[in-house]
Amino acid sequence: MHKIRFIIIAGAILAMLCTPSYAADSSNSDWQFRLAPLYLWAVNMSGDQTIGPITAPLDLDFDDIFDKLEGVFTINFEAMHNNQWGFLVDFSWIDIGDDQSLPSGAKLKVDFTNTLAEVDGLYRVASGEHNIDVLFGLRYTDQETKVDPAPLKVSQDWVDPIIGARWWWNFADRWGLIVRGDIGGFGVGSDFTWQALALVDWQPFKNVSFVGGYRALYQDFEDNSSSKAFEYEATLHGPLLGVNIKW
Repeated sequence: MHKIRFIIIAGAILAMLCTPSYAADSSNSDWQFRLAPLYLWAVNMSGDQTIGPITAPLDLDFDDIFDKLEGVFTINFEAMHNNQWGFLVDFSWIDIGDDQSLPSGAKLKVDFTNTLAEVDGLYRVASGEHNIDVLFGLRYTDQETKVDPAPLKVSQDWVDPIIGARWWWNFADRWGLIVRGDIGGFGVGSDFTWQALALVDWQPFKNVSFVGGYRALYQDFEDNSSSKAFEYEATLHGPLLGVNIKW
């Protein structure tokens, strides 16, 4: 719960830093900023989740998730100083609800919430037409499943250290290609996790660009420390679309 409060407070501070007044004050500084508010990640899920003795498949395509979607929030923010070092913050929250009927005729309301929050440091090892960044950071995952009117509530969270790299190629005027990959977990949080991302960036305006591509995130996590074992091995993947505001 304390971690969630920290994320909310950090998000509020980030929102204040991204106001137009702050952007105007930063126009003559050595910092460059990018903000992608409410980007769309059309998530598909494939994998399994185990709670106690029950293992359930998590095979849902975006159409199924969209039909059951009850809430979503996403934001990505990046800052780079002197084209050399910086940081990025990525946050996504999704709430999926489903009504299920039992053989007895009773109805159950199943609610699944998945939160991902990531903070990375960036160090640029090459710049120009090809920018190459080394990244290192932490990815926080929180999952909560509630069943009413049982009532049943299962909550699990963990933090993964991650390392990776990003390549940015300005292959034409106003066009760029962004490719990123990272691995992590290493038994600290997940046993293993990886992420891959490929985006095309088109900048028709001075301070606005449009991005589109594909993102995939794999996580293999298990917790057998309590009587109710928890295991999660799944891949979230799908097209990604967004607008970048730059200053």
